[in-house]
Amino acid sequence: MSSHRTGAFISFADSSTITGPPAAFQKAPRIPDPPSQYELDDITNGPSILPTTSGTQTPKTPDDLEMSRPPSPIADEVDALQTLNNPPMNKWRLLSCCCMCFANGLNDSAPGALIPYIEKDYSIGYAIVSLIFVTNAIGFISAAPLTQILQAHLGRAKLLVLAEATMMAGYTMLVLPSRPFPVVVLAFLLLGLGIALNLACNQVFVANLANSTTTLGWFHGAYGIGGTIGPLIATALVSHGAPWSSFYFLSLAIAFLNLVLAHFTFRTYEIDNPPSASLARTVSGSDVDSKSRLLKQSLKNKTTILGALFIFAYQGAEVSISGWVISFLISYRHSSPSKVGYVTAGRSYSPALTSPPKIPLMSPGRAPHPQSDYPSLNEKH
Repeated sequence: MSSHRTGAFISFADSSTITGPPAAFQKAPRIPDPPSQYELDDITNGPSILPTTSGTQTPKTPDDLEMSRPPSPIADEVDALQTLNNPPMNKWRLLSCCCMCFANGLNDSAPGALIPYIEKDYSIGYAIVSLIFVTNAIGFISAAPLTQILQAHLGRAKLLVLAEATMMAGYTMLVLPSRPFPVVVLAFLLLGLGIALNLACNQVFVANLANSTTTLGWFHGAYGIGGTIGPLIATALVSHGAPWSSFYFLSLAIAFLNLVLAHFTFRTYEIDNPPSASLARTVSGSDVDSKSRLLKQSLKNKTTILGALFIFAYQGAEVSISGWVISFLISYRHSSPSKVGYVTAGRSYSPALTSPPKIPLMSPGRAPHPQSDYPSLNEKH
């Protein structure tokens, strides 16, 4: 009874009537093209590969394994900053730069104390004697477009030798006996040109050393020391009856020593400072053309223009005021020329006292890191 009821709902069929499912379509594995025989194809299409029994593709050799990695991205290169000990000659180069900056301060501060004696010697007034400041400024301005061109042709050592030789020519004209006043005016033109040339080269060198804040402090401190003792020496000489031009015998001797020291220390500068690889890749053409192009780019930079105008106004006013304050004190305060010459020394005393830093030049046990100690290298302007 129960089996009859179950059969009413389920029907049984003979197993012989069941047919098999249709065969599944199998795609044959694709065999890659055989490796190329030409090296250019390997570079273009990547390393050749062969199938394995497991169906995966692997490089043929360990060399192919290295070549199969994706190329590393090319990052912007940052040249390592030099230190005072690397190369070792940098210590003497910094000393040479400080000596030249000392002589520059000596030269800039002395005319203020000597102006009353120059006026008396040539029987001229303020308007005429002021030409020494005008021609000195013209010499500075003339050096601006010439520095890059001269360095590209001569190199750093010969350019510094030329700068010191130009200053020696100016000092020689000042110490000549019975020189007319136009010769004095021309001498100050040469002095301005020579100072501007050595100052531009030395400032760039010192600023690109590691711990540049420290080295720049010593560099400008040397200028302050020269500016402080210059009026003291000049006033002491003329107060004891010496002619005003005798002061420039000292300047001439210092310029000669600076010429010898600059040639000795910077004669291997280009060997120790080869052009950076990034500059060689990006700038084409000759060295002169590339530096001329960089000069044109700097003239279009707003920061460069504003900085140049600020220094032009500040430095010109500083040197001029330090010179003319002596004449003001003599004419309107009725002071003695043998005493007011010491006033000019006070202008440079503060830079001489505050510029040299109170920290050691090289911190032991720690090398400067370009990214941490010099964040400006990573800034995009």
